Amino acid sequence: MMVAISCDRQSPRSYASSVAAAGTLAALVGLYQYVTNQNIITAEEGIRRIRAFYGSPNNLGLLLDRTVPLTLALVAASFGQARRAIWLVALAVSGFGLALTLSLGAWIGVAVGLAVTALFLGRRWVIVVVAAGAGAAATAVALLGRSERFLGHLDLAEGTSFLRLQVWQSGLNMIREHPLTGVGLDCFLHYYRDLGYMLPSAWREPELSHPHNWALDFWLSLGPLGLALLVALCVWLTLTSVRLARLAPDRATVALAGGVCGATTAMLVHGSIDNSFFLPDLSVLFWVGFAIVRLLSSRSQTDCVTQHPSARYEADLAP
Repeated sequence: MMVAISCDRQSPRSYASSVAAAGTLAALVGLYQYVTNQNIITAEEGIRRIRAFYGSPNNLGLLLDRTVPLTLALVAASFGQARRAIWLVALAVSGFGLALTLSLGAWIGVAVGLAVTALFLGRRWVIVVVAAGAGAAATAVALLGRSERFLGHLDLAEGTSFLRLQVWQSGLNMIREHPLTGVGLDCFLHYYRDLGYMLPSAWREPELSHPHNWALDFWLSLGPLGLALLVALCVWLTLTSVRLARLAPDRATVALAGGVCGATTAMLVHGSIDNSFFLPDLSVLFWVGFAIVRLLSSRSQTDCVTQHPSARYEADLAP
């Protein structure tokens, strides 16, 4: 419906701007909470994590690692110093907010997503993004590399990574016993906690409502056809974005296609160890990105037909 009713030339940029603005607003709320010490999550060793409107900092990270690549795309797509400056400030605010979530999955997701977006934007942007990412990674290691918060991710005996492996095994057990239908939408917690699929060694986190992996989540929620549909949508989005980058006549189209591709990459990377789609805001973000690329593709095809010499010649001959 969104694509069908919103076909003007400014729609893709408007959608991208709305996504970037939403991420920036959420980051601003989180930064305000950090400064005033309100609604803060205190992790190991007293480290403070922001969460904005969400119950968990990881949920804020799931939002921001998708909005940041689109914000970078808007910086590159902007004409005029004032507009570019606005999006640069928004990018800085969103990036700083993402850093304060202390979500390792979001950090990795946004790093890969920004790298993908930079590949669309050109060599200069690749250098800038890689340099910024290297600096951020070095800073994080220097400040937090020895904290319990991050050492726990390396502990395969009883840390966070261990618990992820346990819930993945439970998800695979569910698939083995329900291979064609999965367990249904929003039913993972019931099967995991109440029907005995939780492994005894995973007793510390009995309230998990999803398997923390996008492939397992789609298979268990919608069956194998649902997973195949997601893969097909992501393949179409990627191939269409690459085609736009090669054939589009303007910088803005290339940048926005790259931003959506980067956001989708962040979804898949972060979603490999956390949630990915089956939350209202995450599903809306995915479909808005899909709509942006669909509209860009339709507009590009129209422009190519309009600009093609044979089309202009036929138009001149028309009565």
